[in-house]
Order: sequence, then C-alpha cells, then structure tokens
Amino acid sequence: MSNISDKWYSLNLYKGAALLFFIFLISILILINPLGMADNGDFVKVMQGVGIEHIPHLEQSDILFNYLRIEYFLTQDSVDPQTLTQLFIIISKALNSIFSTREYYNIFFLSILYILLYTFVFYLFIRYALASLDIPYFLKLLFIAISIYLLTDTLFTAYFNSFFQESLSIITSLAFVVVLLKKDISPLIVVFMLLLLSLSKVQNITFLLLLPFLAYLYYQRIGKKIMAITLFLSILFFAFLPKAAQESRVPNIYNSFFYGLLKNSTPKEAEEIFHSLSLAPNNYMEFVGHGYWPNYGDKLKHQKSKDGKIFFDRVNHSTIIMLYLQNPALLVSNIAYGIKYLFKNSAQPSYIGNLTKEQSKKQVVIDTPLGIYIGNFYLFIYAIALVLSLYILIYRKVENNGIDRAILSLTFILPFIFATNMIGDGFFEFIRHNLTFYYMVVLLFILELLFILEKQYNQKTKTS
Repeated sequence: MSNISDKWYSLNLYKGAALLFFIFLISILILINPLGMADNGDFVKVMQGVGIEHIPHLEQSDILFNYLRIEYFLTQDSVDPQTLTQLFIIISKALNSIFSTREYYNIFFLSILYILLYTFVFYLFIRYALASLDIPYFLKLLFIAISIYLLTDTLFTAYFNSFFQESLSIITSLAFVVVLLKKDISPLIVVFMLLLLSLSKVQNITFLLLLPFLAYLYYQRIGKKIMAITLFLSILFFAFLPKAAQESRVPNIYNSFFYGLLKNSTPKEAEEIFHSLSLAPNNYMEFVGHGYWPNYGDKLKHQKSKDGKIFFDRVNHSTIIMLYLQNPALLVSNIAYGIKYLFKNSAQPSYIGNLTKEQSKKQVVIDTPLGIYIGNFYLFIYAIALVLSLYILIYRKVENNGIDRAILSLTFILPFIFATNMIGDGFFEFIRHNLTFYYMVVLLFILELLFILEKQYNQKTKTS
C-alpha cells in the first residue's frame, strides 16, 4: 500500500511540476509581456517555404534586429517545407486558420506548439531523472525548482517566438537526454532521437558523427540489425542534406575561412594558406577578419565575381578541416580564442531584440542572470563533468545507469558542438550559434546535481 501511495505522490509531483513549467512559459512568452526574437535576416529562408512574409510597407528598422514581430502576412505561395521547423510552422498555420484571421499569421500559435512539446519532454525528464532516487521530498522539490528556473530561462525560450531553428534544437537536446536517462530503453530509440536532434537545425547534421560513441554506450545490446539501420540512415541523411544547408553554403564557407580559420592568423600565415590553395593573396587579403555580412560577402560574390568563383570552387568545409589539421598552431589559437570569447561575453545576443516595439522604450533586449553569467561558469561546470566522466569510466558500468550515460554523453558532445560551430561558420554570430552549447552546459549542471543526489542515496542505502 505504501509503494502505491509513493507512486501516486510521485506521479502527481511530476505532473504538478510540468503544469507549473507550462504556466511559467505561457506567462513569460505570451500573456504578460511577450518575449521573442527579432528577425536578423534569416527568417526569409524559412518563410519562403511556408507561405508567410513580413507585413508589407513596414519600415526596415521595424522588421530587422530591433523588435519581436507577432503578426505576419499570409501569402498564396506554394508550401515546400525542407526543415522540421517549417513543418511545425505549417501545423501552427492550420491552428491559426481555425482560431484566428486567415489574412494574418500569429506567431504565438507556433510558440504554443513548442511550449506544449517542451513541457511534455520536461515531464519525462523529471520523471526519469527522479524515478530511481529515493531522496527526501523537499530535495525533489528543490531539484524541480532549479530545473524549472534554468530550463525556462528566456535565454533559451525566447526563441519559441521566432522562426529560428534553435527552438527545436533546444527541445530535442532535452529529449535526447531523456532517452539516455530511461532505463532499459532500446538503442534504436536513442539513435532515432539523435537523428531528430541532427535534423532540428542545419548545423546539427554533424551530430550523426556521434553514432560510434552511442555504439560504445550500448555495445552490449546493439545487434547487427540496429547497426545496419543506423549506418543506412547516416548515409541517407549525409547524402541528402536539407536544401537550407545548401542555400547557406556560400556564407558559411566564407565565414568559416575568412572569419574563422584566418581570423587570428598573421599576414604570413594567411599568405601561406592562400598559396597552398593556388589563390593569389592580393586578391583575398582584404576579406580576412571580416564577416560575410553586410558588405564583404557581396563584394566577393559580385564585384569580384571571378575571384569569388575561383575561391568557392576550391574551398569547402572539408578543405577547411584539412587546413586546420595542417596548421595546428592556428587550430590551437582559434580554440583558445573561441573559449575566451564565450567566457568573456554574455550568452544573450544583444544585437537581436526580443521585445515588441510597443514594449520597447529604452530597453530592447532583456538580459537574464543566466545569459549574463553562464559564460563565466561553463568551464567550471565542464571541468566537474570531466572528473565525473573519468570516475564513471573507471568505477561504474555506464550501461546500467542513465545519469552516468547522460553525463558522459554531454561531456563528449560539448567540445563537438563547439568545434562544429567554429568550423561550420567561423566566429560569425558565434554566441547565437552556440545556444545549444549553452543549453547542454545547463543540462550538464542539472545532471551533476542528480549525480550528487544519487551518490548520497547510495551511501545512505549502504550504511542502513
């Protein structure tokens, strides 16, 4: 009878936590003072495929960078979704047509979809995280309160009121941790969640390279059939990258090369790299250290179109990876620069407004304590994770413990995300592109708390 009572209290605790999570998100993103993210010029790539555009005749300053826009104009253009984000927008358009005007699209319908999905994943996270821990009720409440506070922070959730792909990247990151926490889960489900995480954002496609690591985590239960399916899916997704990735290929390669690889190079190092690619240094040195937008990319593509064509014919991301390997000094200096950059700067993109024009008086962006200080603490959190990972690998069986699997996975994944962003798009919008990195740091911190709680519980069990 006691066990039934305990289960009833636990389920109600998890449901209550999820309800509070949902109310908190709805309040801060929609009901009180709506928060979201302004368009930085990327929205058009998403809107073109779903029949949405900015309301005609608006000032450019009202559209780009400064303010959250809630309403958009519905067009008669054909719908051609290429990403998971666009599929969610199409579903939200259907809701919009049922509950609102057919002439204008309200982005809150998209936000509500994200909030509902995020709340469900959070419920599973709390349930699986605490299910095996026989700890005092007040400690469970404390853990839930910390999780709600960190995971609903507008540093992450403001993206729900936007067309950025970061929204799904955040939700699938938490879902990936959920399946790692679940006991006796099929490795195929873990692979499926990794595929969703890989497709949630264009840059995340490289997460498929983590499949060998997952094979290590689940090596005792992975059969030939699962390995064959995994290999097939990996080849499939790498062979048919989303069109969005192809559309952003040129600016990404430009930024990765001129604003990444060569950003911290000396003139001599830059000249040597140009010569190694059979490129005339004098034709390209002016672009070193400058991002693609607003002017330099167009100049290389159009004003110097011949030089631009030669460059993009000879340079791709594989070329840049090889150049990093051939120039280890540049690799080390760029890694150090990136680590220092994340450490010294706020995680909140201050150049993209997250308030509506009506709300904005003097303040356009709402900085949260987490956004301001996460960069100062991420190295400390990661150092703890490294120590715990070594302890897990030496003294524990990873296969049997979800918390161990999750900590080990995130410890392995974080440098991978950092490197992917650095190589994928250089240091252009490096803060915003590392949102998933920051989110996983927060998840790692929460998992470290879980590890400590579990350790105390095990010691208590042994002594009793």
